[in-house]
Amino acid sequence: MIKLNSISFGEQHSTTPLIVLHGLLGSASNWRLLAKQWGEYRPVHALDLRNHGQSPHTDSMSYHEMADDIRWFMDEHKIERTHLLGHSMGGKVAMQFAMDFATRLDHLIIADIAPKQYPRSHDAVFAALQRIAAMNILSRQQADDAIRDLIPDLSTRQFLLTNLVRTEQDDYRWRVNVTVIQNSYEQNILAVPDFAAKQTFTGATLFIGGGDSPYIQTNDHALIKRYFPQAEITMIPNAGHWLHVDQTALFDQQVRDFLADH
Repeated sequence: MIKLNSISFGEQHSTTPLIVLHGLLGSASNWRLLAKQWGEYRPVHALDLRNHGQSPHTDSMSYHEMADDIRWFMDEHKIERTHLLGHSMGGKVAMQFAMDFATRLDHLIIADIAPKQYPRSHDAVFAALQRIAAMNILSRQQADDAIRDLIPDLSTRQFLLTNLVRTEQDDYRWRVNVTVIQNSYEQNILAVPDFAAKQTFTGATLFIGGGDSPYIQTNDHALIKRYFPQAEITMIPNAGHWLHVDQTALFDQQVRDFLADH
């Protein structure tokens, strides 16, 4: 277990906290706006998962390890029970936490991910990360130009470049642990969280998918219900994998409604 960096709001409230977990190559900062809004009525902690953001780098990142990092954060902050929201990779961490530490979890929200193995889809992203890591980058524009052929989509490049930080030598480096994330990608990150064959989480659960995203398919619903028998499954129209960005107001309202009075 490691000590995770967090962005926190609403700690003056006595309601059940909400912990928010970002996706692959994301960070707590991606969730700052929504976390601040939710913090108006409950404590909210957006975390940097290991090897991401400002959290420490480690040599491994299994879902059990990352779930235990959340448990350690709760212990350090004297949080007995929490609501948990995870997006993409963070959603799989949240699922693992639900199985490993069910007594510490109240409501579970999973954003655009299912408990299944996914095919490789980030090879161009890793090529871009490695290209910049091998260069002497002196500006964000230089970095953007360097990976434009690999990542033609501007919004994807902008997202990746949020992980670029200036060093004391005035050049730029990745703050994410590129090597370990890439080495863990197929065996851990894309994999099914490590559930026992008949293990279930029977607490209140909400799966929210993007209507335009391929990550949750209709034929995934039975699998979701197998592990999370109380799960509600809803799709937000005109939203892709980044559903909380594409349809922020709708996503916000679904979370608020699900956690109402809790």
